[in-house]
This record gives sequence, structure tokens and C-alpha cells, in this order.
Amino acid sequence: MVKRRFRSLIPGSTATSNDPKPAIMTKLRQILVGITQQGAQRSEDSQVRNLIVSAAKLARNPGKLREAIAGMAEVEAAQMAEAATWMTHAEVAEGKAGRFDSCDLRNWLAIAENAGVEYIPAREIASFTAEEYGAMVGVYGLNRDHPRIKRMLDAISAGVKNDYAEDEIREPDDQNTTMDAEALAERLYSAMDDVPEGWMVRSNVCGGNNLKALAGCGVTETFIPEVRFGNDLEIGPGWVRTGNRRRIDIQDKRTMELYVRNDTVDIAFLARPWIVASRWIEGRDPHRAGTPLDIPGTWPAEWRAFVRAGKVVGVSSYYAWAGQIDGHSAKMAFKVRELAQKMIDEAISKDQMPRSMDNVLSRRNEAFSRAMEQAGFAEDHFNCTLDFIEAEHASESGLLFLEAGPGCGMLGGGHPCGFAGDMVEMEFEGQTMKWMPCEGVAFRTMDHILMGEPQTWAPGNKENAILSWEEAEKISL
Repeated sequence: MVKRRFRSLIPGSTATSNDPKPAIMTKLRQILVGITQQGAQRSEDSQVRNLIVSAAKLARNPGKLREAIAGMAEVEAAQMAEAATWMTHAEVAEGKAGRFDSCDLRNWLAIAENAGVEYIPAREIASFTAEEYGAMVGVYGLNRDHPRIKRMLDAISAGVKNDYAEDEIREPDDQNTTMDAEALAERLYSAMDDVPEGWMVRSNVCGGNNLKALAGCGVTETFIPEVRFGNDLEIGPGWVRTGNRRRIDIQDKRTMELYVRNDTVDIAFLARPWIVASRWIEGRDPHRAGTPLDIPGTWPAEWRAFVRAGKVVGVSSYYAWAGQIDGHSAKMAFKVRELAQKMIDEAISKDQMPRSMDNVLSRRNEAFSRAMEQAGFAEDHFNCTLDFIEAEHASESGLLFLEAGPGCGMLGGGHPCGFAGDMVEMEFEGQTMKWMPCEGVAFRTMDHILMGEPQTWAPGNKENAILSWEEAEKISL
């Protein structure tokens, strides 16, 4: 079957079936997905090894390991207590009042539906308990036979024996080892059997690393963004094809990291159609400057709305390194603000409140909590980020709701996109604190900013990048 070509959909494109560019673009996608996989694996390996080394150091000091474990147990108890107050996505859809997980896409789709905002649909194709998910994901980067790792594990074991009495040490529960590995694997494959070609897969808490790499690499030549590595391996957005069958890409580092924030509930995997953007922004990714990958690219016109205290205070181009200040972009930014506010107003009218586990746990630090309050991030405020895409099949607005997540706060949360580096200073208890309020319209990043390198996030000339709402309104007319 001949795949539908993307290039003909991009203004100014002249690519044809005889054009050598598609082969180059396919190779570029292979490289980017390969780099993503290798980078995630190296990071995972390093994190696991560092965890083992840190635990071994604690174990060599009497009482320290016990103290650390008690601290972790305290955090886990706070996490479980918070999660117990969260509604299910079904309850959000029913319009019940209460808290909900700001990372769970299903909650936001329910709010969009209730608000009458068009969105990209998603259907659940599989779910797994935390135990099942852990059994399939496994442990990376831990060669127990390596001399150094063995010494570390021995030190931890000795520390446990020193810090705990025999009756306090419980043997591992063997009930999880009886899981049928083949049956679990088959569920990954069978979940994909009725998912149409050209669809993507993601967990309920986030899109995976490969999905982000394929969506954001600036390579848009084919309708189905899949990358083939030989005859028997193909990687698509959120899935892997081995032989003749596809399976869910279960071992994704980004998904793992976000799911553990709240693994008191099952993890779900959702299938969604891959939406064709109605507008593409051409440019160069500055993160690739000086490398063999430094070639022009085209990125879908996507937007992020920033909500603080129940109000949309800012809107940014999602792929802000390729953004541009023009009348059409300004008009779309106002439409994004309108739709995002419509969703927020719907949720607030039903007394529904998004919660971020990271933010909740951070507020256990009283100083941090006071700083957040002073900056306008009260604990009972409605804070979040909402993403939209300019899409072919949208109605008059030209936009479809894509996904949402935690608000962009003082110490993390949603990514600031084009507002990166647009800092303000605040005096707090004798100290100067800097944070990004994300207000106005960020059409593009400031010239000195690399979004992937936070060390470059510093104030600078934003005249050709970030405008106030009043300034943006003038060019939208």
C-alpha cells in the first residue's frame, strides 16, 4: 500500500516521489529514534547504578539506611494519601466535584467533552496493574555479577542486617513471581491487533520518548511516522513491530518516570489517530547546530496555554525555536486562549481541581509552600498547561485539544516552551528568587535560548519573541 505523502500538504513543498529528500528524511528519523533509545537507556543505567551506590554509602553508616528508608516510607504514605482523594476519569466525565490527576489525559478529554471543545479522541486498549507493569519493565543497568555492583549489594545487605532486627526483615513476597510472562507479553501484542495503521499509542500519563522524538524531529514526509530498522523491526509512535505483529512500547523511560508518581492505580495505554496539522512552521532546530543533523525542518503548528489561578495568562508556540511573529499566529494564540479558558471554566464550574503529585510532595517543605503562595500559586488554585494543534479536520476554531498537564510553577511542572528564560525576580524571606510567569504570547524563543539546555534560560531581548496580550492583539487585526 502506498503511503500518503505529507510533503504535498506543506506550503512551499516541492518534494515528489523521485525526490532524494525522502530517503534522507527516513535516515534522519532512524538516527533520532536511535539516539532517543540509547540516551534513555544510558540515563536509566546511570540512575540505577547511582541509586545502588548511594544506598551502599548509607548502609556503611549505622542507622543511616534505616533513616533513609523511613523517609521514603513517609513520602510514600503522603503520596498514597493524596492519590486516595483523586477522582477517576469516569467521575470527572460524570461532572462530580473533587480532585483529579493533572497528568491523566483521560481526565482532560472528559473536561473537553463537557466543555464542548473539540479534541483528538483516544480509546483505551490495555491496562496493567503496578505489579504487572513492573514485571514487564524489569530493572535496567544492574549487572549483579559485576564486581563493583556485587560489593555495593553486599554492603546494602550488611547495612540492613545492622539496622534492623531479624523479625523486622521480611522476605520478598513471591506472589508476583508467579505471573505468566508469556500471557503478559501477549496482551501487549493483542492490544494492537485492532489499532488502525497510522495511529499512535501513549500511556494515560504521557506520550513516550519515541513519540516525542517522532513528533518533534521536524521530519514530516510520510503520513505514518514509523521508522524501520531492518526487515523484522519497526518503531512507531508508542509501538514496536517485531515480525508481523505490533506491540505496545512498554519499556519507555519517560512513561516509567511519570507513572511512579502515582502507581496506586493501574497504568492504561490509549490509541489515538495521528492528526495531520493544517499548518507547518519551517525552520532549523538550534539544538542540532553544527551537527550532521543540522538541516531545515518543518514542525506542526502546536500551542501551549498556561493557566494560573484559573486564568489563561499566557500562550506559547510549542516548537518555539521555529515559531514566528505574524498576524495568523497571533489570531491562533487568541483562539487557544479562548478554548483553554472554556475548558477551565467548565471544570471550575463543577468544582473539579487538577493536582500534581510532584507539587503536592514539594509543598511538604513549608518554605517552598510559602514561596509558591507569595508568587500566586496557592494550593487551592487551578493551575495547569493545555496543548492544542492546528488541525485539518477542526471546525471554525481550526484547533483540536491535544493534551494537558501540571502548571508551569516555580520549581518545575509544565515546560515553559517559548517563555524559557523570561524571568522575573521576587524577594522572599531575605532571598531573591527567579521564576517564569509565562504571561503574554511567546511566538518563539529568544535568540540566545536553547529549550533543551536550561543553563541558557536567562533574561534577554524578547522584542522579537514574546509580546504582551495588548501587543499581540494589534498584529492580529
